[in-house]
Amino acid sequence: MKQACGWKVSFQYLSLLCAVLVTLVAPAFSADELLNGFLNPPDSAKPHTWWHWMNGNITREGITKDLSEMKRVGVGGAQVFNVGERIPEGPVQFMSKEWRELFRHAVETASKLGLEICIHNCAGWSSSGGPWIKPEHAMQRVVWSEVKVKGPRKFDEKLPQPPTTAGFYRDIAVLAFPTPRGEDVTIRELQPKITASVPQFNSQRIIDGRINTTASLPLPEASQPQFVQFEFPKPIDVFAITLTMGGGAQSHSGEILISEDGKSFKRIKSFTIPRNQRTITVGIDAPKDHIYRISFTRADPRAKGITIAEVSFELAFRIDNWQGKACFTRMDNPQPDTRSVPKECIIQREQIIDLTQKLSKDGHLVWDVPEGNWTILRIGYTPTGKTNHPAPLSGLGLECDKLSREALDVHWQNAIAPLLSDVGKLAGKTFKHILIDSYEVGSQNWTHNFMDEFRRRRGYSILPFLPTLTGRVVESLDVSERFLWDFRKTIAELFAENYFGYFAELCHRHGLLLWVESYGNGPFDDITCGGKADVPMCEFWVGTGVGVGKHFNAKLASSIANTYGKQVVAAESFTASPERGGWRNYPYSMKPLGDFMFCSGVNKFVFHRFAHQPWLDRKPGMTMGPWGFHFEWTNTWWDYAPAWLQYIARCQFMLQQGIQVTDVCYFVGEGSPNSIRLSMPMPQGYDFDVCDSEVILKRMSVKGNKLVLPDGKTYEVLVLPNEQTMTPTLLRKLAELVKAGAYVIGPKPTRSPSLMGYPKADEEVNELAQKIWGKCDGKTVLENAYGAGKVFWGKSILDVLKEKGVMPDFEFEGRRPMTAINYIHRRVGDTDIYFVANMRERFETVDCTFRVTGKVPEIWHPDSGKVERAPVFSFRGGRTVVTLTLEPYGSAFVVFRRPIAKPISVTKVTRDGQDALLPMPIAVGKLEIVKAIYGVLEDPKKCIDVTEHLRKMVKNNMLFVVASNEIAGDPAYGIVKKMRVDYTINGKPDTIIVNENEVVELPPRATDAAPPVILHSLPQSALELRVFEDGLYSVHMSTGKLFKFNIKGVPKPIELVGPWRVNFTPGWGAPESVVFEKLISWTEHSDSGIKYFSGTATYVKEFNLPKELFTKDKALYLDLGDVMVIARVKLNGQDLGVLWKKPFQIEITGVAKPGRNTLEVSVANLWVNRLIGDELLPDDREWNPNGSLKAWPSWMLEGKPMPKTGRFTWTTWRHHTKDSPLIQSGLLGPVRILVATKRQLM
Repeated sequence: MKQACGWKVSFQYLSLLCAVLVTLVAPAFSADELLNGFLNPPDSAKPHTWWHWMNGNITREGITKDLSEMKRVGVGGAQVFNVGERIPEGPVQFMSKEWRELFRHAVETASKLGLEICIHNCAGWSSSGGPWIKPEHAMQRVVWSEVKVKGPRKFDEKLPQPPTTAGFYRDIAVLAFPTPRGEDVTIRELQPKITASVPQFNSQRIIDGRINTTASLPLPEASQPQFVQFEFPKPIDVFAITLTMGGGAQSHSGEILISEDGKSFKRIKSFTIPRNQRTITVGIDAPKDHIYRISFTRADPRAKGITIAEVSFELAFRIDNWQGKACFTRMDNPQPDTRSVPKECIIQREQIIDLTQKLSKDGHLVWDVPEGNWTILRIGYTPTGKTNHPAPLSGLGLECDKLSREALDVHWQNAIAPLLSDVGKLAGKTFKHILIDSYEVGSQNWTHNFMDEFRRRRGYSILPFLPTLTGRVVESLDVSERFLWDFRKTIAELFAENYFGYFAELCHRHGLLLWVESYGNGPFDDITCGGKADVPMCEFWVGTGVGVGKHFNAKLASSIANTYGKQVVAAESFTASPERGGWRNYPYSMKPLGDFMFCSGVNKFVFHRFAHQPWLDRKPGMTMGPWGFHFEWTNTWWDYAPAWLQYIARCQFMLQQGIQVTDVCYFVGEGSPNSIRLSMPMPQGYDFDVCDSEVILKRMSVKGNKLVLPDGKTYEVLVLPNEQTMTPTLLRKLAELVKAGAYVIGPKPTRSPSLMGYPKADEEVNELAQKIWGKCDGKTVLENAYGAGKVFWGKSILDVLKEKGVMPDFEFEGRRPMTAINYIHRRVGDTDIYFVANMRERFETVDCTFRVTGKVPEIWHPDSGKVERAPVFSFRGGRTVVTLTLEPYGSAFVVFRRPIAKPISVTKVTRDGQDALLPMPIAVGKLEIVKAIYGVLEDPKKCIDVTEHLRKMVKNNMLFVVASNEIAGDPAYGIVKKMRVDYTINGKPDTIIVNENEVVELPPRATDAAPPVILHSLPQSALELRVFEDGLYSVHMSTGKLFKFNIKGVPKPIELVGPWRVNFTPGWGAPESVVFEKLISWTEHSDSGIKYFSGTATYVKEFNLPKELFTKDKALYLDLGDVMVIARVKLNGQDLGVLWKKPFQIEITGVAKPGRNTLEVSVANLWVNRLIGDELLPDDREWNPNGSLKAWPSWMLEGKPMPKTGRFTWTTWRHHTKDSPLIQSGLLGPVRILVATKRQLM
């Protein structure tokens, strides 16, 4: 089935089982910088790691050891974090003299080793703060108090103090206005009868006016929502319902229902409480009624219940979710409220009286109140109270004001400047980078000079619109929404300029580079802020599903890099939750996810994480609380890591070259805050970026019919958001682009979203849009030519690309069901570089089509460094089709750099008339699915029975399916699920359990066998056929030549059976040397020291090979079978290197010899089993229920040796218990010698 790769590609190519080769003159690679960099990646291509210094537990010798080990395995740099995260406090206080001396030692040591040092800009991982930030320089929020008065009268009173945090408050203004209708009635005065879906609900707590009293509902289920019902004595006009939730995770969804009789209900509004937003106002446009039901239909997956603090029925008009629109919380791309508003609910601008000058310093106001009902609004600002986290106490303090350069200067002078002084000339050389991790400190919506900034940027005064920040309507709902649009835009601009932008400026003054994860819960524009960074970053977590799509967080960072001209796209890599971490991860288990991220645009891994090891004699040692994948020198597979890191460095070198090829650019819109979003489906076979308005306005031009950026980046089409608003400034630039030849897809704008220039701005937008779109209405007329370009409305991206004649950049055709190949394409000069990745754990033979022609494809293997020309390829319709054989989770680069007039290649290889490049089928028995369940297996209410769905998917007694919501829906929204399948093969029962987004393959490993042939490259432009099975082989060439070989007598594989001598690392519980009569998992051994062993054991086996195998027409391979988890191989004393991924095979021709041979296989497993074994023994410390240490044990504080409890391990987080499942370990086999018969093709 032909497929196009949409958003990801991962492709691993082992020299043993990949299509390779050459039919033309071998290229002169010696002077090729690209090839040299691939074979020997420079330091700039090496991965970095986050280096967590845990709560003051830091030692000089530990720093030296950590950095030396990083250098040894191939890490290029360390990024220092100082965090607490539930680790007991150590003796070194953050930023103390001792701490600074240790940091200087780290920089000096790194300099000697050739490593780079980065530091997160404050203690904790978010965001920028510390004890030096005083309340006046902290993040600020708008607060207010109100007084209702009736005139005429003389008001001579002290106004209520608005809410105040950290003892700091400043007034903005005091305004008075006629009280809008409905503001003089409270919900308690309406005396509703309140009931709920559960009888124990304490209804009075949610209308008592106090947010610290709450009432709770159970979590809703699919068929049983939970609700609170309000029955009023008579029908009332309700304009909005304000929900204030209790603490904890409360991002729930639900509906507002009304009823006349309490039996039949009508839905009038759906709602979702945004994450990190405690209060939301849901605007409703309902007829008068007297029964209202707030129904919760879907719960926050993190929640244990629905906790409600307050419910208010607004009889006065309130703007829908004004809390988000006024930046009290982050709300992306909020759409305007368009309900009709009664005149008496509107505050007219000319009726607002400014009383600010009448307010005394102590808050006293004297004012002659005119006739009527008036509201006095005292509005000011106070700190949000947010602190940096999770910081050691010595580094904890208020977060700095993100809208103020003055505040950031204070932070820089206290957090960064002292370190620059300490390291002296190494600043900008070794100490080269500053990091801002993901933004997690919430919103702010004011700063000390905000009124001036607003007037300067927007051209009008904010003063009369301040009541809008309380949810009220000033002048009209349309005008108020336009003001709020301007308000959010101003805050986003200040975030970009005075926080992210100014931080970059300060870094550059000192020769430093700024790394930024520009996303989170602040009211800023992610792309614009990321564009200020030197290195935009993203993050990805272990357990993320892989496939042919793209990782959106990675696409955010790569889009920033592509549109702002940055070369490096970094990622916080392989972050693991406690359930996914705990020393469970190893290079092969992480490879498909890493390749997936490469295909999504990442080209610089920054591992999460390396916890600083203050002790040299304890393993696994220090952790970063419960988080991460434990990339430390204390890990069992650390000595094997260089092979994996070399693979990563080669990939990253290639992916840092040139410019990424993406045909589509999505504009995310002008509204703030905003982030990555796609306004229409992305066709498969193409790649995309997203951009902000700054890129369009300042960086985008047209050449031919392509959109062009200053660094040469091009796009075929620009896609607009599904909104019909646009500022005149942006529309004028869009007109220029289209007139010059650009192709643009999107609706015609009808007005400006801003109050700037209103109403003339709307007239300009209408007039110019009419010129550009003409009669194009998205229904009957779908396109319009304007100048040399076109606009489209109602056509798909694929239709427009086809109209331009732009073929898919990459497509693949697999030979098996559910083949999944991902890709990324970069171009450097005239060279095209594709990275392709197999997203399935099985061999795949695929025909990959690349949008390149006239060049010979070369296969560059990042695991081995082997470079060869593709043996099977052809030119078709202006593109190149390359047949590739990929290993399980295999990957490779396909490089086009040498022109060729006519391809000379293999076109087909058959064995006995069948395709010989296909993976070998494995005999399977009768497969029957007995029972299949998907969901939270421990909770039957959150599971779906998918038995029948899976039974229908069984083909030829084989099942291959991804455990996902696509099978039968989502039984537990937002919760990581599992799939359990009970099945039989030939009547023998078995069970498999996999995590969400993992693959269920039945029978297990039914597609593991490699193809029976290898096309092997030789010197002098020759090609060799290597076959592992008897048969009549036909090799068809593009020249029409046919090679036929009737090959018989291919030697059968030789299995190396027991006994095996197994030598365990001494001192970790296992006997130093034992004999295994057969290969088994260590967990199956009767000796508990072996059963629970963690570390390295070396298998030694002597075996004989007959001399008949050592002829010129034979090639020998060693196949280890299954390895858990990583191995190093020596044969006859020669080190053959590390085998870290499937298939655990390597060629041994020239190393093996006739007669007696000695094989040594050193295998490392994981820490999990020894940690579980130690849980059976007395403990030497005390744990909290969450797995953290209660305190450092007394023997440790007193400098005594560890008590002799029989335990072998020491760590700071309890990830496992005595009942946790053991993990298979060791050399599982079968170990075989494979023999291939060779035939040369000329």
